[in-house]
Amino acid sequence: MKHLIVVGKKSEQLFAETSFKNQKIAFYSGLLHDIGKINPWYQEVFIATQDMTKNEYQEIKKIQEKESEKFVRQHAIFSAWAAKYLLSEIGLAYDVIDKILVLIYGHHSTIRKSLGEVKRGPQFKASHEIMKESIHEFSSQVSNISEFSELNWNSCLEFFPYSVLFDLELNSSTPDDFLEMSMAFSCLLQADTGSFKDWQTPKFELNIDTSSLVKPKQMRDLSSSAKIQQEKMGDMRNRFQKEVMGNFDYSEKVIVINAPTGIGKTKVFLDLISKYKDDKTIQRVFYFSPLLALTEDFEGKFESTLEDKKQASDVLIYNHMFAESIDEYKKRKKSEEKNSESYDTDEENNREWNFLIESFNKQFVITTTQRFLMTIYSNKHKDKLKMASFRNSILIIDEVQTIPKFILSNLKDIFQKMGQYMGTKIILVSATIPNEISEISKVKISQDLLDDYLDQTQKQIAIETLDLPTLIINKTLVMANTRKKAVNLYNSIAQIHKKQKKFYLSSGIRKKDRINILKKLSEKENYVLVSTQVVEAGVDISFSNIYREAAPLDNIIQVMG
Repeated sequence: MKHLIVVGKKSEQLFAETSFKNQKIAFYSGLLHDIGKINPWYQEVFIATQDMTKNEYQEIKKIQEKESEKFVRQHAIFSAWAAKYLLSEIGLAYDVIDKILVLIYGHHSTIRKSLGEVKRGPQFKASHEIMKESIHEFSSQVSNISEFSELNWNSCLEFFPYSVLFDLELNSSTPDDFLEMSMAFSCLLQADTGSFKDWQTPKFELNIDTSSLVKPKQMRDLSSSAKIQQEKMGDMRNRFQKEVMGNFDYSEKVIVINAPTGIGKTKVFLDLISKYKDDKTIQRVFYFSPLLALTEDFEGKFESTLEDKKQASDVLIYNHMFAESIDEYKKRKKSEEKNSESYDTDEENNREWNFLIESFNKQFVITTTQRFLMTIYSNKHKDKLKMASFRNSILIIDEVQTIPKFILSNLKDIFQKMGQYMGTKIILVSATIPNEISEISKVKISQDLLDDYLDQTQKQIAIETLDLPTLIINKTLVMANTRKKAVNLYNSIAQIHKKQKKFYLSSGIRKKDRINILKKLSEKENYVLVSTQVVEAGVDISFSNIYREAAPLDNIIQVMG
């Protein structure tokens, strides 16, 4: 009973921070989501295991298996069935009730657009039969409590005993409807999953100083012409910083920074974030990139900008390999270096599941574009859990051109609606903005500056067949589109150029080894690096010659940078 009220109020509180019109769907889905646990399966298991500890897992499992022989281990379906009648004739529109039922029904599985026939086996029928009496007892306990008093208990007591059968399909085809249901579902999941944790919504208060990102070039050994070029490049990057900071429109919900690779976009959007810090409504900042190499590069740069290193615990790194704060990551990295072997993951695997991490309730989150798309488009519990944390937050999506073009038009509409309903600010960053989002407002950058920069950084491109015996090895990069091709190329080059320094990189190589290889590259004069797209972005190394397998123009432009 207490759990239902806590979840209902928390879900309502989170959803109230948006401007969606159907605010009641969050409260009632939270209040009624677990009412189906009057199912005797849960009651019997709870009574039999209430004095046991987690260490008695096998014994608990035996009890659960025994009860599963008699009753069905389900509660969300029964919760939705009870809610169907409890919410009738209390002033809610039919479509609102349908939305609540969908949220309750899927809160341990997936949100769906329709509910239909329910499989009713012997165990299901046995549970339902006993619950017909249990619902009477439960109603007598809660019907006088304010949160439950407005519910239609008479209707529920009359119709709950009927065979469970849903005939429901949501009439929701617009981005507005999609976002409303996604957000309400996420608020319910965060309220429910976090109900046993003492947590508060974060407030973005990180102190950032980007002066560390300005690296003075070592010009002592450069020729006069090279020195002049470096000075020009420095001047152009400073002009770029001033123009973006001066022309950025903070009132825009979605805005594009379209600028060439290497001109200093990372520094400028971190400076912009510092300006947003004065906005008291901003709760979190997200950085999304399509490549682990980019996120790893950004992690290092961002950590160097933190004025207060203690705030590293408020910065979350989340990818398919691990999820931890920068502070935790540094400790793990030191352990790896100390032991000279792979980090022992047993401790990580056995850690208590961290709600704040899985729900993205940290001040700054560094993760991948894939994770963003999964959060938006997947209807699964684990993915949608994160959605509510996009409210009142800044989302920086780097290298936006890598998002599949067939979803960009729809995603553009979702961006705008997130700004409208959720208070989200979205900054899209790339050297090559796809046509599908070309109408989004851009930060004005003078054409003279862009032309000057491109003149200074222009490259020569030739289409030719790679002849390995005559391969020029002088800080040379050979890039393939797949690991298999890269491995084959590396082996062939190793056979032909036996005396030359050779290196291989791909996302399959553990991070520690990648860092060591990249460090060696900065120290070597002549070598050949065979790689996948892992070095296409986010690796601060210059090559004299690049041989890249044929790829879309966006990828070619990226590697030129």
